[in-house]
Amino acid sequence: MELATTARRTLQLPDIKPYRARLVAELPIYGIAPASSDQLIVGRVDAVADGEDGDKIVFDWKSDIAPNESDRAAYRQQLGQYLHVIGARHGAIVYMTSGRVEWVSAAH
Repeated sequence: MELATTARRTLQLPDIKPYRARLVAELPIYGIAPASSDQLIVGRVDAVADGEDGDKIVFDWKSDIAPNESDRAAYRQQLGQYLHVIGARHGAIVYMTSGRVEWVSAAH
């Protein structure tokens, strides 16, 4: 019950609600790392939505209760790789327990 309540509350967050109807969950991605052409990125994006401008927006759900700065930096790096592979300009790390949303821009 607690997990369902957290998921429902997350989808009602003001930063998430506008994209809710357009979210595509669990999108597999494959690509080449931005810093090295001999490193591959393979993963599964939690959710992607089309923005109003047609750009893709990547969402990464996190259930951490109190992530430290090192964890948050690693999450930003992971999301940055997803943005690169998808070609999106921005995405969000969504800390579901706290309701905090951290927007991240692609490093182009």
